[in-house]
Amino acid sequence: SVPPQLGMTSQAELRVAVQSTAMSHSRTTPDMSAGGAPRRFPLYLTLAAVFVTLFMVFGLALIGFFHSESKRIEILGTDDLMDRIGRHMKTSIAELYLPAQSLVDIASKSAPLAGTDLEDRLATLGTLTEALRLNPHMSSIFVGYEDGEFFLVRPVGDRRVAAQALDAPNGSRFAVQSIERNGGVRGTLLFYDDALELLDTRPLSSTDFDPRERDWYRSSIEHSEQITTDFYVFFTTGEVGISFARRLTQGGGVVGADLALADLSAGLAQQRVTRSTKIAIFDPSKRVIAVSTPELRLPVRGDGSTDRVTMPGLGELDDPVYSALAIHLEQAEAGGRFELDAAGEKWLASVSAVPTRRGGDVFLATMIPRAELLADVDRIRNQSVLIAIALLIIASGIVLAVSRGLSSSLRGLAREAEQIRRFKLERPVTV
Repeated sequence: SVPPQLGMTSQAELRVAVQSTAMSHSRTTPDMSAGGAPRRFPLYLTLAAVFVTLFMVFGLALIGFFHSESKRIEILGTDDLMDRIGRHMKTSIAELYLPAQSLVDIASKSAPLAGTDLEDRLATLGTLTEALRLNPHMSSIFVGYEDGEFFLVRPVGDRRVAAQALDAPNGSRFAVQSIERNGGVRGTLLFYDDALELLDTRPLSSTDFDPRERDWYRSSIEHSEQITTDFYVFFTTGEVGISFARRLTQGGGVVGADLALADLSAGLAQQRVTRSTKIAIFDPSKRVIAVSTPELRLPVRGDGSTDRVTMPGLGELDDPVYSALAIHLEQAEAGGRFELDAAGEKWLASVSAVPTRRGGDVFLATMIPRAELLADVDRIRNQSVLIAIALLIIASGIVLAVSRGLSSSLRGLAREAEQIRRFKLERPVTV
């Protein structure tokens, strides 16, 4: 039971007693801010730190996982892309050879090409010029006859070297070179426009050319199948190239087609996947056949006594990427996909065999700067990471704002509780 004297205690006296107790507690409680005691932080900072830390841990874990997986997907995608590029390049390079080879096979069965005079041979001009239009990489189509006569059709409109060598008149699209030995040697040079209208006729400046002395003629006469020559210097234009030739089915001569080295290189340049892509065709002995770098001069060497030339090796080219490829091929088999370090960057490379019906395969090497090939992939990946980081920062700001609002409400509630503890009940609780 409550003593009678306490029952009469007034509210004012009770308030004084509570305040005295609080003051006594304040005097006996040690100062926790001194002597190395833990510091106190605002509640909103504590809440923000907890939730921001959780956001950061989970967010960075997801970003790290995405980054590592994107790298793995990038590698798989690169392999697939290089495989598709290799298949496309093999098809494209085969298209440089096969049209000329197919044309020679078809033309070898054409009876009109075995005509006995220039007029008969000019009857095939429309067919031959159309073949040259459809196959712009071919330098010429020709027939060498067993009596030493010769008939050749070549485009000159977009071929500066041929046009300069023949001094072609303006508007010329095709040129015909003919050597006849009927009652003496006579050479004729004819120029035609795009509609095959005759523009000019003049005698050949030199009639020393005899097809029977050329390698392509002698090899074709000895074989029934199509042959492909090594690289040599063309008689009229001085260009370096190869010839495909086959004996006429009706007999009496050999039909052939020329493919200039410059045309091969120009064809490779058109196949580049990126601006800095480098492509090379080489034989099993690593001798260069063509490269896709127009500004790179091939150090072709002649033997001085014949028109034959020796093509340079990959390691002889004045280019660090081709040199790195040559070093790699000396240490590994020619084939598959690999990486090269050259010119201060990484190159993705692939080497594959290309069948050309020339007695053996040639090899196609494609080298692409990794930064160029995967530029879009890297850009998307980096943008995704930056977006994720930006979202984390925004989320952290939202958490900080919410925790500040929450702690403000808690502080207000604490103040209300303090008022209740002090028996200040004149104001209603608003929190």
